[in-house]
Amino acid sequence: MANIGTGTAGKTLIGTGSGSSPTFATIGTNSGLTANGVVVGQGNGAFTATSPGSIGQVLTSNGLGVDPSFQTLGSIGAITTITGNTGGAQSPSVGNFNLLTANSTVKFAGTAATETIDFGLSNLALGSSLPAFVAGDGNVSIGLGSLAKITTGNGNTILGFGNATNITSGSLNIVIGNASLITMTVGSSNLIIGNSSGLSYTTTESDNILINNSGVAAESHKIRIGTAGSSSGQQNATFIAGITGVTVAASAPTGVDTNGQLSSLGFGTSGQVLKSTGAASSPTWQSESSYALNMITAATSPADSTTYFMVGGTTWSTSFISTARLYIPKSGTLVACYGAVNVGSTLASSENVTINIRLNNTTDTAITTTAQFTSALNPFSNNALGIAVVAGDFISFTIVTPAWVTNPVTVTFSATAFIT
Repeated sequence: MANIGTGTAGKTLIGTGSGSSPTFATIGTNSGLTANGVVVGQGNGAFTATSPGSIGQVLTSNGLGVDPSFQTLGSIGAITTITGNTGGAQSPSVGNFNLLTANSTVKFAGTAATETIDFGLSNLALGSSLPAFVAGDGNVSIGLGSLAKITTGNGNTILGFGNATNITSGSLNIVIGNASLITMTVGSSNLIIGNSSGLSYTTTESDNILINNSGVAAESHKIRIGTAGSSSGQQNATFIAGITGVTVAASAPTGVDTNGQLSSLGFGTSGQVLKSTGAASSPTWQSESSYALNMITAATSPADSTTYFMVGGTTWSTSFISTARLYIPKSGTLVACYGAVNVGSTLASSENVTINIRLNNTTDTAITTTAQFTSALNPFSNNALGIAVVAGDFISFTIVTPAWVTNPVTVTFSATAFIT
């Protein structure tokens, strides 16, 4: 028996073969295991070692009852690269992939081994990261470059490519379309719909509604719908449902100017009429300042040297009767009378006939003293009568016949008196 002595701390007694005494040595000495491999337990059997593998390979389980081995990551389904829509496959940097967004306020938020895209933002933009934004809430922008220069503002809703690209501070603007409201900088509360709408707005235009219209610079509180014309993107007729056949209490007439601007013409007062004031201004409600009284008789064959009273709808009367009266409804001046005598059969000889207007069956004013019934149609007129009348007066027409050589046959009378 030989004394093998004691080893130093950490050494293990290891056999050195038949005929030699064991010695204290580092674990694995003379083990015969593969260099640079990984020791694998074998239950009650001797340890074994894996092959060392290549650079980049990882020790991978091969299942129950089979020793693990070094394997390339890609061959076992592990993630070694990540590929997007562009740029090709990207490898990790120091074992890490960076997940970022661009042209958007949406960001990845990482926690508990999870990366989450958070859309629950007080300012949501897709198409711009709002790089100059400082303060505000409730802004939503979807479209490349839209709302890209805003610094402060609230409640803007922008939908479409390149909309509202120059707004720096403004709130409550709604833009739907493409390349609309691209030059306005600080306006608010505008509703803009259509492609290239609102292009005339440059600074503070506010509280406007534009639908497919460029607007007018520096305006506010306006509504503009459509663009007049017959070219692409223009309109030349308007149809609005729910108007025709609908009765509205206390409704007023509507006017329109040469630019298409609508306006209410008001209500006027009872008895007034809407009168034109010329092409340069809107019609106005005015009290009716003139009116007319008409008389048409049936046919008569008048006798010589007789005074006849004209009676509406019947033959001439040789005496004044109530049906010869035309009552004056409103005070004024009887300024003119226009009429004609029609001869339906034998024409008269050329003697002159007097035609009068009689006021209240007392005072005659001659319309003409030189009328003749020598043609089938014999017009007469007088526009300088100047007869003062008051409401309740009445007028009548009289004809004083001459002593004709040839009397007319089947004669009718018609006249209109104008009062202002």
